[in-house]
Amino acid sequence: MSFLRKLSPALFERDQSEVKPPPPKKWTSAYSSHRFYCLVTHSGYRSSAIDLDGENILLPPDCSDGELGNALSKALAASRMFSLKDYGPFFDANAVVARHKQWVADLMRRYQLKTKKALFTDMNLCNVTQEGGMISISPNVHDRLEGWGRRKSMNLPTITVAANANASEIGAALRGAFSYCR
Repeated sequence: MSFLRKLSPALFERDQSEVKPPPPKKWTSAYSSHRFYCLVTHSGYRSSAIDLDGENILLPPDCSDGELGNALSKALAASRMFSLKDYGPFFDANAVVARHKQWVADLMRRYQLKTKKALFTDMNLCNVTQEGGMISISPNVHDRLEGWGRRKSMNLPTITVAANANASEIGAALRGAFSYCR
């Protein structure tokens, strides 16, 4: 039995036509370091996880705002929203861990890094969502090697930009959001 079924069996036992789906939403994680920008697609239902069937776009740190905005839009466009039927297998704990490990291994291989510490030191993260015609960019605090967090008490802003803004505006919003990461 999957973790999600144990957590809320009533949700899986109900007739799926009774469950009102959440509003359409798209997700991406945007990482920055002195080596690169990485925009990786996430998919999900109400929450999200890395989706290696989506985009994993790498750009140099000196890319233009337009290039960064185009990459963010492309990564968001590849995000998928699952039905409840498909939600469980995608969020299987072993599958989520395997996808994350593969993503890390691919980055380490590409940048010829020998340790995770070399990869993750000084890396920033912004969680990005697109919903209702708006893109929301949420800067995070790097609190452990492969961990970032965000709490209300941190007073971090959420940067918003219209989803139909031009690529340079979207890229500038993302670059500006990274300035709030710690």
